[in-house]
Amino acid sequence: MNRLYYKELGDPKKQTVVFLHGLGATHRYWNDGINEFTAGFHLILVDLLGFGESPRPWQNYTVQKHIMALSGVLRTKNNFVLVGHSLGAILSIHYANQFPDSVKRLILISLPVFDSKELAFRWMRRNPSGWLLTNIFTTALTCLITRFLAKMVLKRMLNQFPDHIIDDLVKHNMFSSTTSLWNVIYKQSISEKIGTLIKDLNITCLHSPDDESAPYKSVMNLVANIAGLSLISIHKGGHHPWIWQKDKCIYTLKSLIGDKDTE
Repeated sequence: MNRLYYKELGDPKKQTVVFLHGLGATHRYWNDGINEFTAGFHLILVDLLGFGESPRPWQNYTVQKHIMALSGVLRTKNNFVLVGHSLGAILSIHYANQFPDSVKRLILISLPVFDSKELAFRWMRRNPSGWLLTNIFTTALTCLITRFLAKMVLKRMLNQFPDHIIDDLVKHNMFSSTTSLWNVIYKQSISEKIGTLIKDLNITCLHSPDDESAPYKSVMNLVANIAGLSLISIHKGGHHPWIWQKDKCIYTLKSLIGDKDTE
């Protein structure tokens, strides 16, 4: 059984907020800033299947396998807010589709919106590194190489990121990272999925106009075409507004999930 690792913080008697990280991250992605929420909320920080301290079976990671693993942690929870970043944002949409009575609100940070694999590849291949990440064999090789470089090189190359973010880049395997990228991010129908949710669910996207991994224009088009879906722009946050615009993200999340101190 793929029982996911998760960490609980805050007051169990208060509003539950579940945080799902993105590709290559763990529950520790939220470390810097999460303490701002512990007094007012009940927090559940999950390591997705194949990442962090959760099981990492050598298998093909599909949307359904991720959702079923998540349900093992969340099936006894009701009326919770689901906050997802990137990969976690996509899985949040799928989870709410399958368990609509459990989720009160979705907050989707840096949501990748690609209506086809071809469109995803076209976007990614604007930069040379994107060619590596749109070939499944070179992506797998990149994953393996990254594991060897993490301790020696990556902390120097990515020294603007907190150390725990870099350390956690190796807490996955070739299959969990590569097939999650292909099956969840590249092969998707987010427009269709999110369109079926909007009638009964509050959904807000937090996105930076300078996001190079998840196109801002695609999220703008999604919001324009689906009544009730809202977008809050977090400027100069790149693909990681939680890291680069932490105070703005904290304030915005508290406002959306009902912290009276922000009113």
